[in-house]
Amino acid sequence: SWTTMTAAPANVSNGGLAYPGTGDFIYAFPGTSTTTFWRYSISGNSWTAMTAAPGAIAWGADLVSTRNDFIYAFDGGETTAFRRYSISGNSWATMAVAPAVIGDGSKLAYPGSGDFIYAYRGYFTASTLFWRYSISGNTWLAMTAAPTGNRYGALVATGGDFIYAFPGNATTVFYRYSILGNSWLTMTADPAAVYGSALVYPGTGNFIYGFPGTSTTTFWRYSIALWATMANTAG
Repeated sequence: SWTTMTAAPANVSNGGLAYPGTGDFIYAFPGTSTTTFWRYSISGNSWTAMTAAPGAIAWGADLVSTRNDFIYAFDGGETTAFRRYSISGNSWATMAVAPAVIGDGSKLAYPGSGDFIYAYRGYFTASTLFWRYSISGNTWLAMTAAPTGNRYGALVATGGDFIYAFPGNATTVFYRYSILGNSWLTMTADPAAVYGSALVYPGTGNFIYGFPGTSTTTFWRYSIALWATMANTAG
């Protein structure tokens, strides 16, 4: 079931969320071409303004936690800016820029351990670019391109070798990327077209959960080779 929580302090559009893996706080960009950055208390059901991002956050922005003190972020807005936020320091650092401008639906994923963050670039022409970022080296490397271009798709790591992806762009295709093989595999198609989507993995278990977007309330669960429709969002 769904529960309505304390509303965000301002409107949200093309923002992002990140949870460090433990603790009471979720971190958030509202987007809307602002530099605003928030922290949400799970126990307190309340929002706090944190140190503002160094640049405006717009379409294509995303956040990912590396399960320690740091959260990494794309600014989006057709910039190449890439940032690192320190939770303990409540401060931002500018990292090596992305290899190309970041646009519609660019996504970041961290496998849960190791030195690499993965990025599926989104763009208004639907980009197939897929990159790996070295945390220790602060460098980017092009990996095998995705089979389908990303525009308002989604990306999620499930730990271990695999990352799953919606390319979006009003398609029903669904892919699995092998980190060890640097290769893509086509999985069971989505139940409906995807655009403006999201994917999340709870950290354990056999299921991935997803929104297809497309201005619907639809909510799905994926079990390796099968999609199931869950209770729609409240609307």
